[in-house]
Amino acid sequence: DQARFVAQRLLEWHDEGDKLADLAVLYRAHYQALELQIELTRRGIPYEIRSGMRFFEQRHVKDVLAFLRIVVNPKDELSWKRVLKLFPRVGEQTAAAVWDAIKDRPDPLAAFRKAQGEGVSLPRGADASLRAMQALLARIESPSIRSAPAEAIRVVVEDLYRDYARARFPNGDARLDDLEQFAQFAQPYESLPAFLDEVTLYNELSGEDAVAREPEDDRVVLSSVHQAKGLEWSRVIVMGLSEGRFPSYRSIATAEGLEEERRLFYVAVTRAKNEVALVYPMLARDRYGVDVILEPSRFVAELPGAVYERWTIELEAMPEESAVSKEEPVN
Repeated sequence: DQARFVAQRLLEWHDEGDKLADLAVLYRAHYQALELQIELTRRGIPYEIRSGMRFFEQRHVKDVLAFLRIVVNPKDELSWKRVLKLFPRVGEQTAAAVWDAIKDRPDPLAAFRKAQGEGVSLPRGADASLRAMQALLARIESPSIRSAPAEAIRVVVEDLYRDYARARFPNGDARLDDLEQFAQFAQPYESLPAFLDEVTLYNELSGEDAVAREPEDDRVVLSSVHQAKGLEWSRVIVMGLSEGRFPSYRSIATAEGLEEERRLFYVAVTRAKNEVALVYPMLARDRYGVDVILEPSRFVAELPGAVYERWTIELEAMPEESAVSKEEPVN
């Protein structure tokens, strides 16, 4: 697991005398840092994000989570109002009116689903939007989706949030990449309640908790390569160096795009004063739960073998600490 190795390597460097603030982890896109944020939080390693907000604090992640929270806890007022306002012609007043109409029912979700037919009156001006929301919540409530949080996330994206993100945000596609990564993170979970409990736990744990009570400003830096331009650290890890991710599939469609990615790679590997580690996973799990073999980035493959030391990490030998085998440089 890439995140576990990166976290372990950071701790090893810290044990060797480096301050955490002298260490950085770089990645091409913000979504690639999700699993690392979770792993650092789990281990109590403080970190600072320079590429954006912490993953679960991002608006689009909160928006999608709100749908799942309604299904698990239909009395969650904040989630209801958040979700309602994602639909066309639904503003603060309409959202408040809908909540007022269902909040005192034993099951607000059931009342909303049956509204306009069983004595629950909803605002008329947003009929089409409310029907669309009823249909979407019904899909998430179905047994097959309720037992598959990853699919619940994808249902929200496919039925609503893909169009919403592209219309609402200049970086809509990047936010959709975040949500697909979020769905992959959710893949192992078999129920919405268990998944939401885990998300809540990660939200409550602070990634700023100190390792051996370090000073508050001693934190590992997590940053996109773009945000790292002009900066340097003692040691740097560049993660996610798989073909199709760095360079991205979108960029390799044109020669200009590929060269821009190559320049970005150069920026990444020159941020370290003393040591740089280039990391890529050999396997990734797709949306169907199938393990897919990944190839190293062409930028890594193009490096002369004499300039680096190659390590292979065996996942099954890494419960808490990495089992590392070193190989001679490839000539």
